[in-house]
Amino acid sequence: MTGVQTCALPILPAGFVRLSDVAPGVAQDIRYAGSDNFTGRPVDGYGAGACWLREDAARALARAEAAAQATGFRLIVWDCYRPQRATEAFLRWARDASDQAMKARYYPAIDKSRLFAEQYIGKNSTHSAGVSVDLGMQRADGAPLDFGTIFDFFDPRDR
Repeated sequence: MTGVQTCALPILPAGFVRLSDVAPGVAQDIRYAGSDNFTGRPVDGYGAGACWLREDAARALARAEAAAQATGFRLIVWDCYRPQRATEAFLRWARDASDQAMKARYYPAIDKSRLFAEQYIGKNSTHSAGVSVDLGMQRADGAPLDFGTIFDFFDPRDR
């Protein structure tokens, strides 16, 4: 077979599902798979920009999406399952004082070495268990709702 490429989908952990299979109406913008995040680069462990969750969490999100759609809105997720190696990558990034590329956009009023101590980022996360999402809402046409700051903005205004 010349010119045809096949790409096997990653194998999901036991008990996990792809959110797109359970709740296809939920928009996905998995920020850590790309460079539009507080590190300024793709994060280790995010090979694809797709949401994986425990099946019960995905089904609960599907119910929330149905309720949102009934009122003219839709949900968007920015993070779902997070491999532990991603959290470890966040720790390494926080320890690198020379990397300040995203400070003005994501953490202008705090030293990045304080992000874990101030609990903006957790050393252990329920994201790693596949039961947490970073969630927002959009209008039905995809226009985002204004929540006051951008996703992952680390500042007291965000609390």
